[in-house]
Amino acid sequence: MKKSVLCVIFALILLAATPICAAADYIHGFFRYTVEDESVTITSYKGREEEVTVPAMIGGNPVNVIAAGAFANNENVKTIHLPDTIMTVQPGAFGADQKVTYASQTKKGDINGNGSVNNKDVVMLFRYVSDNDAESAPAEYDVNGDGSVNNKDVAALFRQVSSS
Repeated sequence: MKKSVLCVIFALILLAATPICAAADYIHGFFRYTVEDESVTITSYKGREEEVTVPAMIGGNPVNVIAAGAFANNENVKTIHLPDTIMTVQPGAFGADQKVTYASQTKKGDINGNGSVNNKDVVMLFRYVSDNDAESAPAEYDVNGDGSVNNKDVAALFRQVSSS
């Protein structure tokens, strides 16, 4: 009996001492993500927007993977814009009715990804600059090409739309 109790106690001590190596979940806006080997994996999106732009960088790390089910279970999302940093999209990441575009497919200044540049893009860029971290902005948001996304890009896009 004493041996059985000692074995159980020893087993419990071993289990308690064994580290659990689960990836930690983080939150960036409405995105949930993990980081492994300096690479970000988007695991889910909890926002209500119909159109979502995945940032190219989060916390100084590139967003490289979209996990299975990341957007598929969000019925609000209709369009997802992915940065060109994405290297892997796991099966089932998106729903059948969701449209997915990559930054390289989008015209500079076409913020909403509909194929044309107009006042809707100006408004969307203004909202983005007001609400988000410029370091995570997709390349097409840098309308004036100065390497940063800010109100100067909003003004440049407004001039571009006004002159056409």
